[in-house]
Amino acid sequence: MKKKEKMNPKHPSPVSGTLLKRAREKFKESEDRYQSLFNRSLDIIYLHDFEGRFLDANNAALQRLGYTREEITSLNFASFLSEDQIPTAFQAMERVLAGNQKELTEYRLKHKDGTDVYVETRGSVVMSKGKPVAIQAIARDITELKKAEEALRQREEELSIKSRNLEEMNAALKVLLKQREDDRCQIEENVLTNVKTSIFPYLEKLKKGALSKQQKIYLKMIEDQLSQIIAPFLRSLSQSSFDLTPQELRVADLVKNGYTTKEIADILKISTKTVDYHRDNLRKKLGIQSHKTNLRSFLLKFS
Repeated sequence: MKKKEKMNPKHPSPVSGTLLKRAREKFKESEDRYQSLFNRSLDIIYLHDFEGRFLDANNAALQRLGYTREEITSLNFASFLSEDQIPTAFQAMERVLAGNQKELTEYRLKHKDGTDVYVETRGSVVMSKGKPVAIQAIARDITELKKAEEALRQREEELSIKSRNLEEMNAALKVLLKQREDDRCQIEENVLTNVKTSIFPYLEKLKKGALSKQQKIYLKMIEDQLSQIIAPFLRSLSQSSFDLTPQELRVADLVKNGYTTKEIADILKISTKTVDYHRDNLRKKLGIQSHKTNLRSFLLKFS
């Protein structure tokens, strides 16, 4: 039997040489395809070693950060970060080396001109001959999103300040309105008191005198005008659904203004017993008959 010839490794067969050539061509095509995708990607892509030194960066990264490839490969990734972010960067690197390549990390990078560039980054390990040799990071520029969030935050803060100012103004307005109402009540009280104590008694005395027809008309006109002035108090009582008669309203008005039973009797030309009768009716209708509440104090609430 004819012996089988052994292959000489120093002189490979034509078939093995062709396969090797094709493999090298495919590798070169794959490398060229990767490099094309690397540089044409709209996302920021960069490679750095385990100390953070840049090994390469694509065109999007160079354009967005303002550096040339020669400049950026002479820098460390930490030079783009503020001091408080450096620990975060190395912690993220440790997670990537441990196999966690899904977690996004947000960074505030410094552009060459000093402006801020915000990115969300996800890293992955680059392997060579079964060993990790570098980290590749793909970053999405979120600067406009961060600006929009900041603008929204400022707007919300402005609205919050305006809301607090409106609340303070509303509280101040309530105080002013309360003071205005108190002043109005005090003015009404003063007017009623002055009319009842300083004018009505003299009008009653005039009525007892000898007056001409014209004088009586003038006196009646004065009484009518004064009645209009003190009408708000009378209306406030009649609108309270106490079903008071006109005479009871007159008695209530005089009691409220501090007149005694005898003085009321003199003013209304009735007996003191009649005044007491009206006072008792007032207490019944106002619901304070069985209470020790002072009638005048109760009536003052309706000013």
